[in-house]
Amino acid sequence: MKVCRICGSSLNEPVYISSGPSITSVRSVCDASLSVYFCPTCLHLQKPAREFNSQYYDSQYRISLESAEHDQLYDKVDGKYVYRTDFQAQLVIDATEIPVGAKILDYGAGKASTLKNVCAERPDLKPYVFDVSDNYQTHWEDFIPAAQQATYHVPDLWHGLFSLVTSHFVMEHVDDPLILLSQIALLLADDGVLFFTVPDILKNPGDMIVTDHINHFSIKSIGTALEKAGLSLISASKELFRGAIVCVAGRVSDSRNFDDDGTGYVERLHGIIEYWRRFDLHLIETSGRLYETPSAIFGAGVYGSYIASKISRIVPVQCFLDNSPHLIHTTHMDLPIISPTEIPESIRAIYSGLNPGIAHAVLEPLRGDGTRELIYFDEGDEGND
Repeated sequence: MKVCRICGSSLNEPVYISSGPSITSVRSVCDASLSVYFCPTCLHLQKPAREFNSQYYDSQYRISLESAEHDQLYDKVDGKYVYRTDFQAQLVIDATEIPVGAKILDYGAGKASTLKNVCAERPDLKPYVFDVSDNYQTHWEDFIPAAQQATYHVPDLWHGLFSLVTSHFVMEHVDDPLILLSQIALLLADDGVLFFTVPDILKNPGDMIVTDHINHFSIKSIGTALEKAGLSLISASKELFRGAIVCVAGRVSDSRNFDDDGTGYVERLHGIIEYWRRFDLHLIETSGRLYETPSAIFGAGVYGSYIASKISRIVPVQCFLDNSPHLIHTTHMDLPIISPTEIPESIRAIYSGLNPGIAHAVLEPLRGDGTRELIYFDEGDEGND
């Protein structure tokens, strides 16, 4: 990989290499190795594109398709679960001023649950969807007319049509973000805006090992990409959505300068790289020490799947623990997923498969009488959710 896919600067040798196994963002294990490159000019991190990328997203990438109601758990507040698409919908409404009767497009829509929630709050809006797969069409049919749906190719008739385009966690997947942003720019009305989110690797270091997230954006690289696509960054926040960068862009001439990613940004990136090196060493040491200990993994997402892929042949892992009602009483990687309120007494060790920023608060109540060991992987983590 010779050049940065955002600014075109020359790249040096990889800053991180892993021989695998790797985890995809839909929690499947693959044998692919990882190579991560850093651009010192725009502060972008990138991986080579997956082989057969288009086929993967058409047929294998199936996000939240377990049922019509399936969603990803974002938080638990005052005993109530908060799901990602509900939270995203409120962010869209709060961060943008959508005109009455506006046409809005969800680009890379998946099931379009966020769009559906926005339209439930604003029934005056006219929803449109686009995705590079037809796996989700049955989920669109109950609230979007067929003429307002598109798969694989965006119709030319949609150029200049939209007051708002949303794109939730899409750009980290694409081989050429500049092409994607340029196409979105064509779809926007003159006064239209783009609302999008991408992972923030400093707050969610697990993004480093996700093999289908081939872009890890800085605010500087986001601004650079938008400028090349004829757009400007209006706002960018790392605080509105845990583990994400929330951005609004449009055709404006007085946008702020968003070059500054904060003091010590490069050093913190290198801290994440070192974190994963230590993670693997800690996992090897702990699984070797606890090779006969009945164990569970808290979290059936990316972190937990990664841990299971490394230790399930060494340690007697009995189950995943997870708080998501959509995952409880299902299986993953041939292991049952159960509620932490139902943890078997036989479990003597729990591996933290959670974002390090929230792991201690979630796991400490499960320590019990002190005889149950909790294994954390937060040494060297620079994130602080």
